[in-house]
Amino acid sequence: MTDEDIKGLLGGSPGAVVEIDDHVIVLRSPTRAEFDRWADSDKETQATRVLVRSCCVHPPKEELDAVLDAYPALLKTGLAKAVTGLAGLGKGQIREIR
Repeated sequence: MTDEDIKGLLGGSPGAVVEIDDHVIVLRSPTRAEFDRWADSDKETQATRVLVRSCCVHPPKEELDAVLDAYPALLKTGLAKAVTGLAGLGKGQIREIR
């Protein structure tokens, strides 16, 4: 999949690509509501799966589920990190004033 293909899937939105073996997963940036539902959930794994599936523009959901069945840790490592990074997690600069 070329960068142009990925840009076409994203339609101008920010995105991230996670690759594992021969699988390519393209995620768009979550909306504030999608991110809030994830952040406010007390069922972290289920909420992460919902957030990633909501933001996945490639592959189709059924194929994404098959990839996650084969590589269950990918949900909490690569995919969660990618989608929360797109939402701005870890991007802010913190400056202490004393």
